Amino acid sequence: MKKEDKQLQSLTREERRKADALQKLMRRYKAGDKLTVEELQLLDQVVIPDEGTDYDTIDSESVGQRILNSVYTNTSSNKGKKKSSGFFKQPIPRTYQYGVAAAFFVLIGVWLFLKFQTTMTSHSVELTALHEVEKYTLPDGSTVYLNRGSQLSYDEKLFDATRREIHLTGEAFFEVTKNPEKPFIVYGGETMTTVRGTSFNVKAYTGVRKNVISVREGCVEVATTEHKKLATLTRNLQMTWDIETQTYRQDSIDWRDAAAWKDGKLLVFNSAGLDEIKLKIEQCYGTSVSIDGLPNFIINFHGSYPADDGGMTLLQELNDIYGLHSKKHAGKIEFYR
Repeated sequence: MKKEDKQLQSLTREERRKADALQKLMRRYKAGDKLTVEELQLLDQVVIPDEGTDYDTIDSESVGQRILNSVYTNTSSNKGKKKSSGFFKQPIPRTYQYGVAAAFFVLIGVWLFLKFQTTMTSHSVELTALHEVEKYTLPDGSTVYLNRGSQLSYDEKLFDATRREIHLTGEAFFEVTKNPEKPFIVYGGETMTTVRGTSFNVKAYTGVRKNVISVREGCVEVATTEHKKLATLTRNLQMTWDIETQTYRQDSIDWRDAAAWKDGKLLVFNSAGLDEIKLKIEQCYGTSVSIDGLPNFIINFHGSYPADDGGMTLLQELNDIYGLHSKKHAGKIEFYR
């Protein structure tokens, strides 16, 4: 049996429970949740390395083993045994009733981070569009238009090596350079779109219920990020994936309607719910929008509206079609019925 396995088995059920609690605390910290002073002190004791540590020269394999040794020698069942010199600070104060064994899961996470951080960060390229539509050229010659409030990233070292992978948050229109031997893959929301040379639109905003893929030309394969095939799309076809119901629908469209936002002059809504309308108004005009009073109001909105009129045409259309009223109070637009 491996040494690491023996060390893991030495943890009691209570120690594992405490470790799980600390792991959840670490997840909250990484997600940006506000922690109490006591919680921050606990994490400080667990994950802060000794002073003078040179992160650039860390041997990740030996660090991993030291982590295991550190936890193993400080569990209640192994007190008194010879301790590793350790890499991280050893003791957690008794006032924190988690036990040193809880450090295992967090420290293993740190170990993996140290092991892979060079690959994940030093070669990562991020392209963004804040309040204006932006146009970029990718290393393979493909062109991408990023809508307001959108971001895409790719690995500069790996992109175009064997396949071309993009991670998208928001909305983008792609004009992909043809290369049948190197698939072009866009990960957006819960969907994965694969092409070899075509032009298409992907909409996958964080916090918006629907992911939408629309095709101008060529053949596009759409699947979930778990590789469940959903649809094969060609010119003027569109697939909408509903994150909440885990279902999709396919429609015939005019691709120009889906990508009319590219020149930056129009606000375009393509199978949009209130969540997307709220998001795009906030992105375009910098005004906070509230839809709190309409929790169960579902719409499927289509249309293109001038971006330079303060949203007046859009708001009037929503009122005419759905009976949605809006009022501005304290710098915020509130929708109500």
